Amino acid sequence: MTIKNKLVLLSFFSNQNLYIPIKVLFFVKYMATYSEISAFKFFFVFAMLFLEIPSGLLSDKIGNKKIVVAGRTFLIFALLLIILSKNIMGFYVASTLLGISASLESGSLNSYQIGLGDKYNFNFSNLMVKIAKYNTIISVLFTITSSFLYAVSSELPFIITILLLLATWLMIVFGLPSYEKERRKKEEFFSK
Repeated sequence: MTIKNKLVLLSFFSNQNLYIPIKVLFFVKYMATYSEISAFKFFFVFAMLFLEIPSGLLSDKIGNKKIVVAGRTFLIFALLLIILSKNIMGFYVASTLLGISASLESGSLNSYQIGLGDKYNFNFSNLMVKIAKYNTIISVLFTITSSFLYAVSSELPFIITILLLLATWLMIVFGLPSYEKERRKKEEFFSK
């Protein structure tokens, strides 16, 4: 499978979050009040905004791929914590982890994908336009599907999302190369 095809799969699987449409229902099921649910969102947004700039600096230092992997790891742990803890404190911690994940992945994933496109001679931005058309259709189908899955089991949308995220994590770690090393060599050359 080519790098371009792997990036298409990565984009499709990365954007399919079956848990988002039913997350509030899940929290209410486990006795979270609407005020607490709003506070979960605050913890998410605060962590995301607070770490946005440091995560970008860290990405520049150690590389986009490593930051994307770290962000994906935080996301998987957050979703696992939600379905395993099923209590208010666990939801607060998970919301914070979701914010950390979002801050790590926000610019790093696109930078990583664009860098790979440059390295392998294709324009990732043009590819994203094509992906976006199909992604919307798939997202709508997944949104409809998530309510049916929730009716079967409240944890099922989370579990399927975790499995999709694990697939993307494995694809990033083992199936996609880094490009930062070449960039650093060029920066070192030009800084002399």
